[in-house]
Amino acid sequence: MSIVSGFMMGAAIGNNIRQMFTGEAPMPAKPAVQTAPLALVAAVPGRRRYRAAVLAPELAALLEEKLSQLAFLTSFAANSTSGSLLFTYDPADERKMDALALWLERYVFTRPQAKTEVQEIEESAAAAEAHAGSLTRSVRNMARAFSAWIKAHTSGIFDISSLASCIFALRGLRKMLLTKTYPSGAQMLWWALALMRGWRTV
Repeated sequence: MSIVSGFMMGAAIGNNIRQMFTGEAPMPAKPAVQTAPLALVAAVPGRRRYRAAVLAPELAALLEEKLSQLAFLTSFAANSTSGSLLFTYDPADERKMDALALWLERYVFTRPQAKTEVQEIEESAAAAEAHAGSLTRSVRNMARAFSAWIKAHTSGIFDISSLASCIFALRGLRKMLLTKTYPSGAQMLWWALALMRGWRTV
């Protein structure tokens, strides 16, 4: 252990012992970044404050104009700078407020839909093949279709790469054991391992 690491470890242990005997709380953590598009930050009967992750000035003005017309709301204020939405209402109308908050979350402050894994693969494949000619693209598409067919008919156990790697492994082992031709058998095993590691030819 170096002098510096020993010093840092001793300082950390000393700090923990001091906190244990003096009762001092550790330094507060930084507040978490808001990830939800709309979050309830304060609520008392008849008053709620929500925080929107993004609130454009135009949307804030439109919400103030439209939501102020709702009969059960006493007042409503939207602040585009802080993303604050302040609702005041009769406490007897909690269910109406719940329904309004749910509607805002679903239809106004929606989170952008994440791309599915299939969409990401298709986009990356399209970007990678932008330079390829039509014959190359058609061969690759045919190989992908054949790979999908293999996967569907083997319950997801094999695709074209894993099937080829198994064939190369079996042929390599057979050649190594029967004909004692180690270089080509080892080369086939190497291809099999390369395909299993994720190197793809299509």
